[in-house]
Amino acid sequence: MNPNPNHSRFGGSSAHRWMHCPYSARKEFQIADKGGPAAKRGTAMHKAAEVMWAGNEPKLMDADLKTVAAYVAFLRDLVHSKDCKMELKVNAPSIHEEAFGTIDYVDYYHGILTIVDFKTGNTPVEAVNNKQLLYYAVACEDTLNIKPNEYRLYIWQNGTVCLWFPDAAEVANARFVMREAAARAEVAEPVMGDWCDWCKVKECPAKAKLADVAKGLVNW
Repeated sequence: MNPNPNHSRFGGSSAHRWMHCPYSARKEFQIADKGGPAAKRGTAMHKAAEVMWAGNEPKLMDADLKTVAAYVAFLRDLVHSKDCKMELKVNAPSIHEEAFGTIDYVDYYHGILTIVDFKTGNTPVEAVNNKQLLYYAVACEDTLNIKPNEYRLYIWQNGTVCLWFPDAAEVANARFVMREAAARAEVAEPVMGDWCDWCKVKECPAKAKLADVAKGLVNW
């Protein structure tokens, strides 16, 4: 039974991890996501942004409310169509039948796909080569049945805006790499890297092996 039915094991926010370590998708899938204070704050701010976008006043702490107001003002300043969407539900079957998620802001206008990811944490996140944004671009192509001429992928974080213009080849390559990684999830061995920092799998064979090696070096 999936303990996290509202989250895909092949989701966008964890794409950087499972692309490099498909094993993590298999194991994290079995761990319930309790959600800490930062995650709950982020959820509240995203919901508040939806309320504000609709023209209403959300209930939120003053500091967070100012951040949300700045984010919504940024979205309104973007050149957008009447079909732009906040919190768009997407699926990415070209990656895996279980790949789905929610994108903070999407617009497709005159062949230009615009995606904005609203970050509420304090650790700076870059847009360039961002695997989550690439995942969202693939998911938009699948869900909206589109082939953009241009991609504008944004990270908006605490008033800082990062923008990346990947080309169609980069998005297509991301689709291929993600599809291959997802296909290996059931048999893959763990691979260590910077993606381990946020992994929920604490009893990882790769980490245990590294600890044994380190212990052996100390005793040598």
